[in-house]
Amino acid sequence: MKKFLFLLAAVAVANVAMAQENVADQKPEVSPEIQTLELVGGLVQYGYDNYSATALAQAVELYATVPTQKGNEEKTAEGGVDTAKDQRIAINVEQLLKDAREFADGDEVVLAYISKVEAAAQASTTTLGRVGGPSETHECVLAGSTDVYTVRFYGGESARVFVVGDGDTDLDLYVYDENDNLIDSDTDNLDVCLCTWTPRWTGTFKIKIRNWGNVRNYYTMYID
Repeated sequence: MKKFLFLLAAVAVANVAMAQENVADQKPEVSPEIQTLELVGGLVQYGYDNYSATALAQAVELYATVPTQKGNEEKTAEGGVDTAKDQRIAINVEQLLKDAREFADGDEVVLAYISKVEAAAQASTTTLGRVGGPSETHECVLAGSTDVYTVRFYGGESARVFVVGDGDTDLDLYVYDENDNLIDSDTDNLDVCLCTWTPRWTGTFKIKIRNWGNVRNYYTMYID
């Protein structure tokens, strides 16, 4: 009987350990890279809303200073409907420079500045706890849909996920650990989202991006 009770206690302790949230009590500070990306997102929105070539070029100039590499996370989608609209990825250097030149409307001074920014961006080779290093992903979440990514993060190192959309719909961001505990979320009425946490141990986390609008949203996700 005592052995049976001991086994029950051991199972209970194991279940509690498995259910433990993989997150430290203290949230990490927002990194300079994320602060820069937030500024980039604001410049992109302003540039498109006001047809400002300078704002788009400045966004590219700042974006080139952020260490990143192309993300390789596989996406799955939950629900949603496809709705046609013009593609406008939130942060895409080639597209931003192309649109900046169009907005410049022949202004030689502005065009010279854009060319200078383009040369600097092409020369940049910059590529903090994502396993494999920081990454960027350009994707599209359908209306009413949720995009899901699975990513590994190092234990004891700050982890951050930043999402900036194209401005057309409200996006919400959620992060879950391997035990399906909600670790962090950003659920305001914007499509600029940030989640930060410090994993207790190296493990897998699920990132969910929910589109609450009635059209698709082209977004950039930066994982650090």
